[in-house]
Amino acid sequence: MKKRIFILIIPAILMSLCPSAISPAAQLGDLSRLKRVALVIGNGNYRHVAPLSNPENDARDMADALKKLGFATTLQLDQDRAAMFRSLRLFGEQLGGNTAGLFFFAGHGVQVNNVNYLLPTDADAEYPDEIEAVGIKADLVLGKMESAGNPLNLVILDSCRNNPFKKKRGWAKSRAALSRGLAGMSAPGGTMLIFATQPGETASDGDGQNSPFTRHLIRQMQIPGLEVGRMIRTVALQVEEDTGGNQTPWIEGILKGDFYFTQGKGPDEEMWEKVKVSDSADVLQFFIDSHPGSFYVPAARERIAGLKEKQKKVLADSGGTSTVIKSPKKIPEETTLEVTCDTPGAIVWINGQKYREAPITFNINAAGTYTVKVTAEGYEPYTKEEKIALGDTVTVKAWLEKKGQDKPFQAEEDQRFVANRDGTVYDRKMNLTWVATDNGEDVTWQQAYEYCTKTYKGGGWRMPTQDELYSLVGEENGVISGFDCCSSCDNYIITKLIRLTCTWVWASENDGSSAARVHFGNGYRYRGHVAHSGHYRALPVRSGKW
Repeated sequence: MKKRIFILIIPAILMSLCPSAISPAAQLGDLSRLKRVALVIGNGNYRHVAPLSNPENDARDMADALKKLGFATTLQLDQDRAAMFRSLRLFGEQLGGNTAGLFFFAGHGVQVNNVNYLLPTDADAEYPDEIEAVGIKADLVLGKMESAGNPLNLVILDSCRNNPFKKKRGWAKSRAALSRGLAGMSAPGGTMLIFATQPGETASDGDGQNSPFTRHLIRQMQIPGLEVGRMIRTVALQVEEDTGGNQTPWIEGILKGDFYFTQGKGPDEEMWEKVKVSDSADVLQFFIDSHPGSFYVPAARERIAGLKEKQKKVLADSGGTSTVIKSPKKIPEETTLEVTCDTPGAIVWINGQKYREAPITFNINAAGTYTVKVTAEGYEPYTKEEKIALGDTVTVKAWLEKKGQDKPFQAEEDQRFVANRDGTVYDRKMNLTWVATDNGEDVTWQQAYEYCTKTYKGGGWRMPTQDELYSLVGEENGVISGFDCCSSCDNYIITKLIRLTCTWVWASENDGSSAARVHFGNGYRYRGHVAHSGHYRALPVRSGKW
């Protein structure tokens, strides 16, 4: 399923989307030190329309990132209309004064008559004129923020691409059923609206557990020294690249001042400090190519132009014979080391020197062996040595074990998987925790969804995406074994640590009539009718390590 991701930033701060002639330090004020408050809502378990599998992932990942960035974050999952109203009321009461407020919503959203509505889990509208009674206007969020009068507010809306009511009888002949995504919104004074794609268009859900926009947004929020406007420009370039130009972020409105999710110098600023006095046009062009959205690109272009004029003058003074020594064409590539860890409060150490909490990205200036250590109170330390060459981009994902707890055992033949004694299997490659066996009986897609999200151990799990399931297929991941269910199910290829009782496993993608699945007998992807149950199984999964 694709998603329409719509981001609305409403601060009372001014910042041009285009680089200006003044430096970042000369802007109108830094609002990064305001008290930070966030409300994150993820609705996926809808009762009357097609459920969504990703909102919980998006909401949890965003909440985790915001907490690490200093936001006092409230996470709410699967809220009905009354609960959403209560959450918004409490959120509004936390705003005001010297507060930066952020609201994030993942779930279904619709537009009717160019008005955007967020859908709670109990929303059920047989006709378009009922939507106001069952949905929540996006303008309500803006109203809460405007009433509070605090100097900075951010609103992030992540909603499904298609109208979930379009197949209902009252919507069939309505233009509202044809609406895609969310409608454009006019930005009031001091407001910036940032859409993951153009109004009325769709945005990709991506191949992983987050959409391209959300994935890049979370990553860029954690890079030091990126002012929010510069950060969004970088995200926009990355989204366009990931989608082959099929998704174009859309921005309306202006900001007043500066806001940094993470303080400090960004990688482009650190590189600019090294190359800004260079007499090599190649070095300066390499900076532009490496950081096309950087604030310093105009200055780099201006210096290149100056060097060319200087070279022309040298040629003229020498009678047309150049005495300028050309710079080498090969420029060292940027080298980075990123360290991430899901454990709250995890501190990163490099070669014995203590830095700050993960995640953190380092710019490496010299090749060599680097010792990465991650520590957290109550956990065993994690240590790993990385050999890094210039031009490398290295990511170290640390996982910490609680002190005193039983260590998980690992099958010798499965270097990718770790089997835990609680009946789960950790997948290091995908950073997922699987249940060690399927549900053991034939189920429809809806029954599989209920089993994964509610029945198994009281809930908290989800259905895997087709890509996640497909990552388990392959002889290199495990062994070939037989099935017990029927004569037509001969063999399957999956890690020995996960036991399937039949070849078919349902995936989360569902368009209302058909749903995705994976056949572990032949290793192919398929779609099937959601009401079919013959030999189809459910295999719960969770993101991260549990």
